[in-house]
Amino acid sequence: MNREIKKLIIEALIEVVSNAPTKTPAFNQENSAKPIFDVWMNYANSVLQITSQHVNKELFSAVYSSIQSIAIRTDLDYNTKTITICQHILNFARAIIDL
Repeated sequence: MNREIKKLIIEALIEVVSNAPTKTPAFNQENSAKPIFDVWMNYANSVLQITSQHVNKELFSAVYSSIQSIAIRTDLDYNTKTITICQHILNFARAIIDL
């Protein structure tokens, strides 16, 4: 992978994590957490889809699947889902650095 593309992908993934809704006061209110989480997940999924063109398909599929399975879990609150997804995104960024 081209070094410049790698840098852009990593920066985009870090930006997704930086914009996680856990910093938003409204996110901590139960009735507004779901729509805020859904918007952020759309953003995260868009960035992830763009990266899929440039990284190993198996790596992308594993990360994408794990993130989707976390997002749909009903036993986790939205803060926990967000933090866990951010950890997966950062791990993905680390794996891209190692490519």
